[in-house]
Amino acid sequence: MNSYDLVIIGGGISGIWTAYIAASIGKKVVLVESGLLGSGGTGRCAGIHTTQLALEIDVKLSKRSLELYDEFADKYDFEEIRNKCGFLSIEESWMAKESSKMLSNLGVTHSLLSSDELREFVPG
Repeated sequence: MNSYDLVIIGGGISGIWTAYIAASIGKKVVLVESGLLGSGGTGRCAGIHTTQLALEIDVKLSKRSLELYDEFADKYDFEEIRNKCGFLSIEESWMAKESSKMLSNLGVTHSLLSSDELREFVPG
């Protein structure tokens, strides 16, 4: 009979990540998934991971999480975790300028678009 420190049900990003972290600190882990790992969404999750956030601490945490995802994908040849498609946030111009300044200071790649430039990305 097998014995585990932790049983994780669900192989979405939260389940995979929890298993990875627990195993990295020496826990004996089993991950139970009915389909393919990383192929579905984590329950009650929008599936969005962005650094386009309002608080500096949240941007820093999100940026580090994305770096860890890339390290995980490299180490385990798990490209499914890397589906980077961009994120669009529409804000008042003064707020966008403040957000842009903070993101630049934190080394986050982003673009500040004018109304005309936005129409090129999202016609209609």
